[in-house]
Parts: sequence; structure tokens; C-alpha cells
Amino acid sequence: MAQLFRTKRLFKSPYFPGILRAVSVALLGLGVYFLLEGSQNPTDNPSNVLMWLFWWPLFIVQYLLLGRFWCAVCPFGCLGDGLRAACGLNLPVPNWVKKYGPLIIGFFLVLIVWAEEAFVIPSHPKATAILLLVVVGCVLAASAVFERRAWCRYMCPLGGMGVAYARVGMLQIRGNPDKCRTCNAAICYYGSSHVAGCPMNEFPRIKETNAYCIFCGNCVKSCPKDSAKVEFRLPSRELWLLRKPGLMEAILSVLLGGVISATQFQHAFPEVLDLLSRHFGYRTGFTFFFLTWQGLFLLGLTLASQAATLFNGVSVKMNFSVFSYAIIPLILGAHLAQGLHLFARGSTVLQWMAEQRYGLDLPLGMSPDATLLHAVQFLSLGVGFLLSMAAVRYAAGTFFSRQRKIWASITPFAATFTVLCGLFVWILTRTPRENLAPLPQNADISAPSLEPLWWFLGFVAAVIIAAKLCDPLIRRRQAKHMDQAEPARTLHLVVKNEASEIVTAERALTRLAQAAGIGVKPIFDACTALEELMTYALLRYLEYEHQRAGAVESYGTRALARMLDGRRPDLELAFTVLPQAIIIEMAEDGPPDDPLAALGPDTDEGLASGSRADRQIYRLRKYMSSLSYDRRNGKNVLTVVCNFETGDDLKSLSRLR
Repeated sequence: MAQLFRTKRLFKSPYFPGILRAVSVALLGLGVYFLLEGSQNPTDNPSNVLMWLFWWPLFIVQYLLLGRFWCAVCPFGCLGDGLRAACGLNLPVPNWVKKYGPLIIGFFLVLIVWAEEAFVIPSHPKATAILLLVVVGCVLAASAVFERRAWCRYMCPLGGMGVAYARVGMLQIRGNPDKCRTCNAAICYYGSSHVAGCPMNEFPRIKETNAYCIFCGNCVKSCPKDSAKVEFRLPSRELWLLRKPGLMEAILSVLLGGVISATQFQHAFPEVLDLLSRHFGYRTGFTFFFLTWQGLFLLGLTLASQAATLFNGVSVKMNFSVFSYAIIPLILGAHLAQGLHLFARGSTVLQWMAEQRYGLDLPLGMSPDATLLHAVQFLSLGVGFLLSMAAVRYAAGTFFSRQRKIWASITPFAATFTVLCGLFVWILTRTPRENLAPLPQNADISAPSLEPLWWFLGFVAAVIIAAKLCDPLIRRRQAKHMDQAEPARTLHLVVKNEASEIVTAERALTRLAQAAGIGVKPIFDACTALEELMTYALLRYLEYEHQRAGAVESYGTRALARMLDGRRPDLELAFTVLPQAIIIEMAEDGPPDDPLAALGPDTDEGLASGSRADRQIYRLRKYMSSLSYDRRNGKNVLTVVCNFETGDDLKSLSRLR
């Protein structure tokens, strides 16, 4: 899609998103204060009405239009950034948190929605304030311990919706592959002295999804090559181009669908919950209903995956991972339909408040059962259903085209999504029970109190003191850990001298380095060096093959040419990952041949007319000073050392060995 130049100028502004974050923090503070000190009648407290009936619907709409843009200006994340900058320990996120992050998000999402409904939080402004303070406390605790925005990436339930819904969003930031290919700085990830790195621990060069992009604009500001592009795209296009489905994110998408559908069914059919409440009590009955619904929703997608397995022969895990993403547009359409009802309800309540308090007659009222409202709700649901069916079709064409069982794979999920769409339509035909209805005159309304705010401030002070006390101990432990010699991780790999094997070697090196806990930038540099080394070997062989073919044709010995064609030498690769460096060695059979011997300090003019292999080795030597040649066991060995701290230096090779 075309790049949005004016939008990109906005992202480059030094005031973005700082001003919006300041406004959001101020609004959060005022909102919490009025929730605690204002009227405890839910429809008579402006903060309560604006949060549940206006902010919440708009929060869902922004996912469709802007992806996770709210996360860039979220007051929770902004407060966490401030605490982390002041006294954060900046510890790396544990690997198990990274691996199971979507499940952690799903757990918190189910927990917070259960708490909202079980304790009827929207009908109690004080409980709403406490919920907000609890979430802020969790954000501050995570920010005081971990680096970057660990809470937003791996734990936030609101961000968990973004992991799913942002894939349908119409805005994206992507790097220009041609420009990124020539950049070795990775400033977009690590940041610079003026602009911080990616707060979500994403590497924009290889980013393929909007799931974890919060549109903070840091990569747009810091990119030295102006590579980052701000673009519009078709809704759910990312799901059509999905290449790397993950089981954890698929489970999160299904949990999100179960949560949204459960709350909608609960309000549309209150008699079911009333029946359970009479036998078990409200909270116990609701808990039983809520958890049972989640299990049934997950079971339905699992059975569809099992049915698809019977047709296409692929594992249930693979079918579930691939096709569960396709449910996202349908769930978003149903969520938007619910948001429209809340917005209509909010306009009516706000008009009533304006008349009662200020005598204003605002033309905001819109009946929740208006024909136009229902038409827009059904349209939202229908578009979501069609986008989900399109996503199923594209997923089957991408992953199962070779089996030629595309329609067999689609059928179970198409049937499941049709049933779910019918369920949502049935729910929309009902008038839901309001959980933000005005309380009766004789209701027991708790008196306003700022006591939860004082408890929150005490918790913040305790977090800051604990971080200050732990900081010296952790720094001492980190220094001791760095001083201790860590065992080297090594890997030996034999590949063909072919261009297609470069990707195989890079993946092997990346997995080895990631297992050793190496960061993105060193891995990127090491893969670049490996790619250049293997490119040189390939160019050298192709030139030799071309010269040999000419000699063979001159003698007319075609049988000898066919025999020699099968003797393409293998490349023996050895990777060694040390605490401060990655050593790459490439060995090849052949007579002694030092490609660096002919390279002197003034070889630019001579190489201008040289072969492509000569120019390649000269460029390697120019930009990688640690490049060295050795003859071992009858093989020619080229070695490159990528040093994390001092750069590529030949002297570091002898020291690290």
C-alpha cells in the first residue's frame, strides 16, 4: 500500500507520542479521583459512564483502524516507563515467560473479565477505581524488574486483545527490505542517544506482524536510512499472508473468542445465570457458567481441528494453529457489535446526566434497539464472518496446497464459524441486560473514600524502595557472572556450496546463538558475515566451473565434463559462541590457496577489473578486519570473529581461542 507521508511526519515529530501520553496520564488520575470521590451510583458518576460506555467501545474500534495504537499512549505503560527509567532493574525476561507469554496473557484476560462480571465492577465506581489501581500496580511491579515493556508484551490482558485484533488492523509500520539489507546498525532495535529502542523488543527489519507493534514511532524516528514506512492495508490482510502460525497465539485467539461470546450470551440470556444463581449463588454460578463456556469454546475448535485431520492427514496441533487465527475477524466483528450497543447506551445515559445536572438538552439519545443500530451491528458481524472465511481459504491455500486437500481442510472450520456466527446473530436479536443500570433509591451505596488511593501510593513506594535495595545486589551478581568463564557453544555443519544452503546455515547459527542468550544485533552481524563468506565460496566455484567448461569444450571431452560436474566440494562450517564473540569458520577441500595474500593496502584499482570473487573477498577484508586464512588438515579455512564489545578484531581471535 502507499506510504502515508503526512502520517510519517507525525511519527517523526519529537512531541509524538509524549503529549498524548501526558494527556492520558492526567485523564487517568482525574478519572480515578472522581471514581473514588464522586457519586457511587454508576449512572451518576461521569468517570464511570465515560469509561465503560465510551472509552471501552472506542478502544475496540481503534484496533480495526489503527492496530495497537492505544498502547503507544496508554497511561499504564507510560507510568511503567517512568518507573523503569528512575529505578528499574532492567533484568531480561525469562525464557519461559517469552515462550508462554500468550498463555499468561490469556490467563489474565480470563481472570479480569471474570472479576468484572462476578463482582459487577461496572456498576460500582469504587470497584472500577480499585481495578484500575491494581492493574497499574502490576504494571509498575513488572516495569521495576524487567527491561523494556515486559508487561505490555507478555502479560497485559488489554494488550492480549491487541495480539489478536491488531492482525486485522488497517495501519502498519514496515521496513524497506532494500534499505534494511544494507544497514548493519540495528538502531531501530537498540535505539540511540536521542531515541529509545523498540519498547516491545521487536526487530523492525524482520517484523511480519502487527501483533506486538504499538506504533510508538521510535523506529521511524531513529532509522538512519529512513526505511520505516507507515502504510494503510486491507483489513485482515495479515491473516491472508500468515506464514508462521504459533500454537500459543492460536490458543489466545480462541480464549478471546470464548470470553467475548460468554459475556454477550450472559447479558442476552440472563435467565440462564438466574437459574444457576438460585442453586449455587451468583458468583459460584457465574464461575461455573464462565469456565464451562471457555471449555466448550476451546473444545469446538479442537473438534474442528480433529475433523480436518481426518481429511488432510495433518496433525491436530497443526490444523488448530493454522486455522484458529481465522476466527479473529469474526470475534472482532461481534465485539464491535457489542461496542455499538454500549456506545448507544452511553449516549442515552450522558444525555440524562446533562439534563439532570446542568439542564442541557443534548441531542445524544439513541435507543439501543433502534433499527439503524441493529443494521450496523449485523453488518459488522457479517463483514467479520466474511473476513474469517477468507482467512480460512487463504490459510488452506498456503499450508495445504501440496496435499491438494484445500476444501477438505476448510470444511470443518467453515461449518464451525458458521455456527458461531449464527450464535452471535441469535444473541444480537435479544435485548441485553444492562450491568450499568441506575441503582434503586434504597440501594446500599458505599460512601466515597480515597483509602484505596493511599494504599496504592504505599505500594508504589514499597516497589521503589525494594528496587533501590535490590539494585546493588543484582549488579554485583551480574558482574560476577560476567567474570566467570562460560563454556563455549559449538556447532559443526556440512552444507553444499549452493545459494539455497545459505539460509539453512543462517538458521542453524541463529538457533545456536539464541540458545546461548545472544542478542538480536550480534546474531544479525554474525549471519551477515556468514552470508558473505558463503557467497564468496559460491562465486569462487562458479568462476572455476566456467573456466573449466571452456577448457572442456575446447578439447571436446563432454564425458569428462559430466564426471567433473558431480564433484562440487562441500563447505564445512563451524560456529563457536562465546560470551563476548561468535567465531565462524568455513573450510573447503582443495590445494593451498590464500585469497588474502594478493590483497594489499592499495588494491582498489586492481580489483576494479578483477573477478566477482576477488571483489567479494576484498569487500570482506575491508569491512571485517578479523577475516583470516589458515591451512588445516588439507583444507582451506577462512575465519571471522564477530566481537560484541570491541568490534571485529583479528587480535581477539587469538585471545578467545
